[in-house]
Amino acid sequence: MPRMAGAPRRGAPSFLPLLGLITFAALFVATLYPSARVLGLEVENRLIWSTPAHCGDEIVFSHLHSVENTPVKEFFSLEGDAFRLVRAETRALGAGLPVPPTGGFALVGGTFVQDFDLRLPQLDFMLTPSTLPALYLAGERIDLSTYPVGTSLSVKIVRRPLLWLRLRRILP
Repeated sequence: MPRMAGAPRRGAPSFLPLLGLITFAALFVATLYPSARVLGLEVENRLIWSTPAHCGDEIVFSHLHSVENTPVKEFFSLEGDAFRLVRAETRALGAGLPVPPTGGFALVGGTFVQDFDLRLPQLDFMLTPSTLPALYLAGERIDLSTYPVGTSLSVKIVRRPLLWLRLRRILP
């Protein structure tokens, strides 16, 4: 009697249960390893910097406004697995500056302060070196003015196993 193509021979082990067992074992072992949240900085989809992330951490993106040539700072806080735009500060108002949907701002010591409450899954920026962009994360200043015009920058929160973080020397 002819056999069907791909059918196992009599007495030969089937690979499907073996594949299922390997998949189950891998998932089971992965659940045993604790994980941590990591704040990652990606330029053109390549991770260039990472650090452990904690709720309430502040991230500041600073740059010069391209039209007004005045410093602009945007303040974000880390909340769960997302970011919240909290406020923006600038020394002058002009075209392209962030304005909250509710309008309004306060003048505090010569600086216009605009409060926001906008939740974002990740932070995406398009870099222009002439605006001297920089990020302040975990007490460090990251100069972004060395990247060419149009470079995309993303700040993301990801979960990684502690073993991975220790091997990459992100955690001690």
